[in-house]
Amino acid sequence: MKHFYFQLLLLISGIGVVKAQHPELVGSYPVGEQAISFVDANLNQPTVSAYLWYPATSAGNQTPFASGQFPVVVFGHGFNMSYLDYKNLCSHYASHGYIVAAPDVQNGFSVDHQEYAHEMIAVKDYLLNSGNDNTSILYQHISGTSAIMGHSMGGGSAYLAAGIDTSLDAVIGLAAAETTPSCIQSLQTNQVPFQGIGGSQDNVCPESTNLQPMYAAVIGEKHWVSLTGGAHCKFTDTTTLCDLFSGAGTLSRSTQRSLTKRYTTSFLEYYLKGNTQWVSFICGDSITSDIGAGIVSAQYQVNACYPLSISESENNFERVIIYPNPSNGKVFLSGINFPVNCRVYDVTGKLVLVKEITDELSLESLTSGVYTIHAGEEKPLKVVILPEN
Repeated sequence: MKHFYFQLLLLISGIGVVKAQHPELVGSYPVGEQAISFVDANLNQPTVSAYLWYPATSAGNQTPFASGQFPVVVFGHGFNMSYLDYKNLCSHYASHGYIVAAPDVQNGFSVDHQEYAHEMIAVKDYLLNSGNDNTSILYQHISGTSAIMGHSMGGGSAYLAAGIDTSLDAVIGLAAAETTPSCIQSLQTNQVPFQGIGGSQDNVCPESTNLQPMYAAVIGEKHWVSLTGGAHCKFTDTTTLCDLFSGAGTLSRSTQRSLTKRYTTSFLEYYLKGNTQWVSFICGDSITSDIGAGIVSAQYQVNACYPLSISESENNFERVIIYPNPSNGKVFLSGINFPVNCRVYDVTGKLVLVKEITDELSLESLTSGVYTIHAGEEKPLKVVILPEN
């Protein structure tokens, strides 16, 4: 007998979801830019240069900072690529209120992944410390939270950095590549919230040998999104040398970057700002809709999220999805054999509804709150809670 079990946060009877600008759209801040450099005697090459994008009063080079304090994001480039190949992504994060730095390090064919991780940490520390330096342009503009992210080699090295610096608030890899030493091994003790964005048609760093084992290794909170038709090199602004060695994929470059902004911005907002307005793009009805439409596939284990529900038999696991969640009172089940008998319980464990369904389950007779749904026969439920918006 196959058993089904689900968790559902139900917001009914007048509790609405706040409508917000999509995270892939440009944020509210004009973006300033400027080059920076500093010296860190602990590095093999002590002088480090980087390019900075930041929230400004007006767009342009060396324009004044916008008022306020902002999180720090360090972005590492891919192998034999330029630190300026990702201006589209970096300026996007700055427009949403982040100070973003792309280090000009580890260029050419002779690279050191471990040193790359230390260099990105050094840039992060320099920016954080500059927030308290009254001679710095960053003085009183640093909030104190930080993330390191990167593409390909930069993504794998970002994961190495998370194993070195546990003070990070998030780490993100785009088509992350395995490193020397192994970031997969390093991630086995990782407690820094992890996100991986990959492409299903990446032939340079296939997800099966890179992001999948990286995601599996993480023991803490983690989130992995595979862009259907995504390619290895289309995270960059324009065609680069990288594209000569990468399959083209079926996604356009603009669409791949747009989807990347959608999921990474939502992740940064939650982990660096505590902002839950876009948590549904991490988990919930927005990403579930994208999964259902075939735009992405995803896995996640995040405290803010309910897990994608799973149907279980003795020797087989299948993906079952309940959507939308949060809901206005009607939910749909996919990946399940119908008809199925559903039993709905409130937070006290009281049985409040029994109904056989063929696809749609109406819960409009219930008051607002948190409910659990049993679809099928006896199976204990896990406790899953979503934060309120």
